[in-house]
Amino acid sequence: MANATPRSTSTATSASSKEVANLLDQNKDAAGWLVVENTAVSYPLVQASPKNKDWYLHHNFWNQKDVAGCPFIDDRCTVSSQHVLVFGHHLGSTKLMFSSLASAWKSNVFQTLGSANIETVDNLIFRFKPLCALRVEKNYELVQRFAWPDADEMRNWLSLILDQAETKAQTAQEDAHKARQVLTLATCSNAVAGQQERTLIVFSR
Repeated sequence: MANATPRSTSTATSASSKEVANLLDQNKDAAGWLVVENTAVSYPLVQASPKNKDWYLHHNFWNQKDVAGCPFIDDRCTVSSQHVLVFGHHLGSTKLMFSSLASAWKSNVFQTLGSANIETVDNLIFRFKPLCALRVEKNYELVQRFAWPDADEMRNWLSLILDQAETKAQTAQEDAHKARQVLTLATCSNAVAGQQERTLIVFSR
């Protein structure tokens, strides 16, 4: 059986189809594999549970105690929700987990980002384009919404996000208008533990 092995190189590479297919054999919470092109982010992705929503902040994909944790989907949404919110740690000066995304609220870093791709355990591939990035307080409410009754309300929400963004793609308005699903990757802005600021990188497809 192939193990789900996190990549930690300077540029992410995708997992093989065999690795993704075997994720559920290794962890019942497995949701898929996440890659952010032009970064070091390439990891198995898990689904948090309402009963234990912070488990993967302190445990790795194999449910072993690990300060690096494992990228996880907020318990209030799933990989198929209109808005998918994923958390990952910022681990000092390393490139592990979401560390390479922590400064993406800066325009020069954001502009280097490629697509965020999720290959699910159901053999679906979601490819998201970078839309914008923000630096916000830990409990920023606007990002904590996951579904809308119609496309117009979702676009209105995205417009509010774009209005508050530190940086955005040149085609952000057009992409937001066409969006049918949004992915937000969240991490600490500061490498020092206990700080309140978070970096949010918003992608759409």
